[in-house]
Amino acid sequence: MFPGLEYQASTGRPNGQQLLLTADGLYTSWSQLYAIDGNGNPILSQPVRALKDGNPYTDINGNPVYVKDLGFGGRALQPGDIRLVDVNGDGLINEKDRVRQGYSTAPVYSYGVTVGFRFKGFDVSALFAGMAGVARGP
Repeated sequence: MFPGLEYQASTGRPNGQQLLLTADGLYTSWSQLYAIDGNGNPILSQPVRALKDGNPYTDINGNPVYVKDLGFGGRALQPGDIRLVDVNGDGLINEKDRVRQGYSTAPVYSYGVTVGFRFKGFDVSALFAGMAGVARGP
C-alpha cells in the first residue's frame, strides 16, 4: 500500500469490496461554480474557491483550488454534474479519492426454495433461488 492511501486498503474489509468515488449531491446552478453578474450570467474569469472544513484550501503545489476544477480527472464542471468528494485533499478528483464502500461481489445471503407436486403420472416442480447483500460485478 502506498503511503497516504491507507484508506483504500482491503484489510479488514469484505473480499471483493469495490473502490468507489464518494458523491455529495449535484451542482444545481452556475453560482456554485462561478461568480454571477447582474444579469445572472456566470463570470468565467471569477471561479468560486473550493472549501475544506469551511476554509479555502490549496493543492499540493500551494495553488488555490477552485470548485470548477473538481471534476474527475480535472474535467471542468457545469450544473447537473455530480459533486464528488476530494477525500485526500490534494485538490484533484482522481483514483486516489476512491474509498472502499458498499457490498462486496460475494453475497451475504444465498437462499432457495424448491416446490413440486405429482398427480396421476404428471410431475411439476419449480426452484426459486436468489442472493442478497451483493454488489453487481463489473
